[in-house]
Amino acid sequence: MFRKEEILEEEMFLKEEILGEEMFLKEEILGEEMFLKEEILGEEMFLKEEILGEEMFLKEEIQGRRTRMMVGC
Repeated sequence: MFRKEEILEEEMFLKEEILGEEMFLKEEILGEEMFLKEEILGEEMFLKEEILGEEMFLKEEIQGRRTRMMVGC
């Protein structure tokens, strides 16, 4: 009977150890996902600002050409 109790205790210990490791890995994965999502969001924001800046530059350039064409007429 004593051996059976030892085996059950060892089994419980191992199950708790596995559960703890699973929890640790899930938290690690979640943290990595959050980091990557923030990195992607930051990159998206940067690219949107870059595109907006380029659009504004082109609009100003077009407006300048229109003004020069009107003055030249």
